[in-house]
Amino acid sequence: MDGLLWSMVIYFDRIRFMVEFALREDIDVLDFLTDLDELKYWSSQFENEIKVLIGDGVGWEKKVFGDWGLREMVIHFSAWAALTIESIEKVKNGEGEPVPVLEFDSDWREFNEREIAERVEMSGEEIHKEFLDLRERLYREYASVRGGETNEMLYEFVSWCVEMDVEHYREHSGEVSKVVTALE
Repeated sequence: MDGLLWSMVIYFDRIRFMVEFALREDIDVLDFLTDLDELKYWSSQFENEIKVLIGDGVGWEKKVFGDWGLREMVIHFSAWAALTIESIEKVKNGEGEPVPVLEFDSDWREFNEREIAERVEMSGEEIHKEFLDLRERLYREYASVRGGETNEMLYEFVSWCVEMDVEHYREHSGEVSKVVTALE
């Protein structure tokens, strides 16, 4: 979805969302919507940096974070998006609580390593397409959280996920940005 169309979708969703939640005192709608906008900004920054690195011929193996190349970084984002989507769908379908959050350093390191190993045979283009598809799907899941049709657990979980995604993109985008800046 291009930027203008996405902006229009967010704008109309924002209006509907604000009307539906206007009378609920326990939910800060404006913060949630601001976080969605900020998520869109930082994920777009990350996507632009991917395009620069690929377009400059630097490639998927360029180290962007510790031992991780761009390839591993993009897989990392895709894996977390897939886990978040799975959790949101589980709650929406009444199948209980979200997939447990990986609480310990070893848990998320193991998760990242497993997800990277599962995609070792994928080309850079396949990895990039998966990332774009999952990111778009995750945006749709986030935007689908609305008043009358959303239970409190789902709203709280999604609000938390959006906040975490903003921080996640901000952190890693900053790291990738340093690599892009060094190339200029």
